[in-house]
Amino acid sequence: MNYLLPIMLLTLFLNAKAIDIATSKYPTLENSIDSNSSYSIIYRFGTLGLGVDFEYMFNSTLGARVNLNGFSYRVSGVALGDNKYSFKGNLKSSGLIIDYHPWQNAIRLSGGLYNHKSAITGVIKPTSGDIVLGDRVYPSMQIGSIDTKIDFNKVNPYMGIGFSSASKDGWHFVADIGALFIGTPKAKLTAKAAKGFEGLQGVLNNEAKIEEANINKDIQKYHWYPVLSVGMQFKY
Repeated sequence: MNYLLPIMLLTLFLNAKAIDIATSKYPTLENSIDSNSSYSIIYRFGTLGLGVDFEYMFNSTLGARVNLNGFSYRVSGVALGDNKYSFKGNLKSSGLIIDYHPWQNAIRLSGGLYNHKSAITGVIKPTSGDIVLGDRVYPSMQIGSIDTKIDFNKVNPYMGIGFSSASKDGWHFVADIGALFIGTPKAKLTAKAAKGFEGLQGVLNNEAKIEEANINKDIQKYHWYPVLSVGMQFKY
């Protein structure tokens, strides 16, 4: 369902191409589509991962893009609450973006909406030393694992500025810088007792709730996600 909207928009994009070809055969309809209209496929990479855009320029001022992205990463040593986590992120997103070229050149102002189907998970697998959980300190041998999942808004408004060649045909460089409003991230933490210490599970559940609140306090200030990307555009 998360990709239903981009698929529908891509269908409209292809239909628009068919209409453009059809109108070129019938002079009586030539005024229905601007002579400066064009189509593009854009391949890019950036903070949303690897992506592809399908773009239609209605004229030299206004355009629209359907954008699909995907990316996976791992990072270690992230301090949250009183511990350090190893995080894995699987980012998938799709967006509908409107571009406005105020000076009818390569500079564009952009706005739109993104839909995310992303998961960010963190884990502590203690092997030595002590683990802080909630209000207590536990020997690592008593803790099997501590898992954290961070969620944020699935629909994110986007604002940005970019560079896209005003030339109609061939390959061109593109770049964008902007931000997604992701709301207030929310973490969910679970702790599992190590084998042989299952009697601690009830206490760990309560301490996990306290630690979860500590993590949410750390991440609640992050309302924006930076969007930076560069790529190549084939325009026709």
